[in-house]
Amino acid sequence: MMKAKYSYLYIAFALELLFIFYTKNVFEFVVSPLIIIGSGFFLAVYPYFILKKDQASFLEQNASTFSVSKTNLIRVSVLFTVLSLIAIMYGNFAINKYPINVSESDIIPFIDEIFV
Repeated sequence: MMKAKYSYLYIAFALELLFIFYTKNVFEFVVSPLIIIGSGFFLAVYPYFILKKDQASFLEQNASTFSVSKTNLIRVSVLFTVLSLIAIMYGNFAINKYPINVSESDIIPFIDEIFV
């Protein structure tokens, strides 16, 4: 019975990813965003109702996964730092490879005229 509850979450997650990345605007500009918003809202709210109904069994099933060790914290910190550095280096590479041409930009003159 517990697996049936979580299968709805997997379906909503897959539906949201599908509509964000692969089927953009298949149902035009009104229905596609509504499906994305609906699945995101479902992903945010449905776990609350699962835990509200049967909190004790959830905590007993996953008791061993809630422990946080120092080595896991270090691994996650190192992974986050490495991925952040890769993203920064890639961003720097992309900015240097494709510099902004002020004469072709539409936002830079707007910022210069209006905000500055």
